[in-house]
Amino acid sequence: MNTQKLRELLQAATQEKWYADSKGQIWRRPLSELYQYGGGVAGDKPIASTTRGWYGEDTKGYPHQENAAYIAAACPANILALLDSRDALLAALKKIESIGSKDVITGFKLSQIAHEAITKAEAL
Repeated sequence: MNTQKLRELLQAATQEKWYADSKGQIWRRPLSELYQYGGGVAGDKPIASTTRGWYGEDTKGYPHQENAAYIAAACPANILALLDSRDALLAALKKIESIGSKDVITGFKLSQIAHEAITKAEAL
């Protein structure tokens, strides 16, 4: 995975928290703010949609509400936080790997265990 490219895409996207509605639309504000007084907020449009059409037609059996909820949860701030956590873990594993001391309980070198974890994490 090219994490640098992913970071660039995330930073270019809408940064606020995202919200999903029951029609499969993803919004940049809470739904309670969108549907005040029985209508929508003037000029606000969804960030994305898991369906075709305004009223959610043409879903063809796809779980559009669940897909929309997933997309909303994967907003840039959340994915950037995961990438930051991954980077911090990799840095810690590389530090452990460089120590090269032995694990008293199992007899394995910490550096070998860390190297295996680094290899798996970098492959993501």
